[in-house]
Amino acid sequence: CKGSSLRFGLQVSQTGYVSDTTANNIRSEPNSNSDQLGAIPANDWFTVLGGPVCHDGIAWWKVSYPPYEGWTAEGQGADRWLTLGCPRAGCGRG
Repeated sequence: CKGSSLRFGLQVSQTGYVSDTTANNIRSEPNSNSDQLGAIPANDWFTVLGGPVCHDGIAWWKVSYPPYEGWTAEGQGADRWLTLGCPRAGCGRG
């Protein structure tokens, strides 16, 4: 993202998780002003569907976190809220 030191850490078709201590919002569009559809709790995981899209220095990824599908922010500047991978063994939604 322009003006940001953030290096993208997620990948499409991979699993990621919220590595911050607070939930990450899921929004209808890749920006902070769009409607909030839901949230991914800290240490819970999601599937990356698309992205990244940069808006106002924030990297956004389209994710699936049933029953929600929308955009969540990876980070801004040096701050990262999402991490590639799974936080624990057995990640998978049957």
